[in-house]
Amino acid sequence: KNRFYSSFWANLYTSGPCELPFYTSFCVGSGMVRRELGIVVSSSPWFNLRLQQPQMSTPIDHPYIEHHFEDSFDGGSCLRITSVSPRVYRLFCVDFNSTNDILFSLALKRSNRDIDLDIVLFVVDAATESAAE
Repeated sequence: KNRFYSSFWANLYTSGPCELPFYTSFCVGSGMVRRELGIVVSSSPWFNLRLQQPQMSTPIDHPYIEHHFEDSFDGGSCLRITSVSPRVYRLFCVDFNSTNDILFSLALKRSNRDIDLDIVLFVVDAATESAAE
């Protein structure tokens, strides 16, 4: 399925989130259990597309990122990143306009605490096109 969408993604106009607040748990609207803030609230399999959260702005076209149904933070699935090699994974193309500070937070679960993890938030100021990390 991902390979199919990836084959014509470059020809599509793609826009990401543009309004704040923005939140996603990457849930696809189904799961083996349902969690809220990491706590199981229903232990039955479920399917409800109205509960789907925003997905990546770019297609998952490599084997290092996958939807994972064995664990989740909010909903029934999450993104699982399995590569330990240094790579950059672009999750979103966004266009947030704000004259105030923006608070960014991330929840993650590490399966191996011995592996170093770097998270870089790359921000570009549209007015000056200058970048900041």
